[in-house]
Amino acid sequence: MELATALREPLTAEFSDKKDPLAWTVYYKKDTVSALLGEIFQEEERRLTSTYYAILKAIAEGKNNPKEIGDYVKSLGLISTNSVVTSYLRNLEDLKVVKRLRNAEKEEQRFIINSPLLDLYFYLDAKYGYSEVNVSLDKVVEVE
Repeated sequence: MELATALREPLTAEFSDKKDPLAWTVYYKKDTVSALLGEIFQEEERRLTSTYYAILKAIAEGKNNPKEIGDYVKSLGLISTNSVVTSYLRNLEDLKVVKRLRNAEKEEQRFIINSPLLDLYFYLDAKYGYSEVNVSLDKVVEVE
């Protein structure tokens, strides 16, 4: 089942013979993966800002509820109050980049990144600065 999840991403087809196609795709198509998000925003005539990047890093790192996400983004000086993050999350949800999960019993909500490929990319970026430094394929496979 894990392989099926990875292969739903068209970019991973080239690496379908590998044990970890998501890791191989993120490693060998690093620039393409990051450009995908920009393309999604461009198609919807929106601007991809550092605030959106920070939100996706926060979610990939396990900060799933709006308060945690808001605290993280605010700590970076990208928003003035936590409540501002909700409009960004709504936009990401409208673009199908993130999915909102609701727990009706506890009246809680949390967010996840829809694409396993983008989730891995942003997790690596949050943990290792992946967009700016070289990380070995072994490390990418280990994390995935």
